[in-house]
Amino acid sequence: MLSRIKNRELRFRIIRACFLGALGLVEEYAVLYGVPVVRASPKDTSKLYPPPTAN
Repeated sequence: MLSRIKNRELRFRIIRACFLGALGLVEEYAVLYGVPVVRASPKDTSKLYPPPTAN
């Protein structure tokens, strides 16, 4: 559906708004159920590391 939107900036804004909306719902339910919410920096979270060796 988003592939029909040709404007790159508008497409990015729509995706970001949807993601932040979902993130807000997760945080809201976490608070509702008493689960602590800690926002972490996404820096360096997408790096690939070698798999652990079997001992």
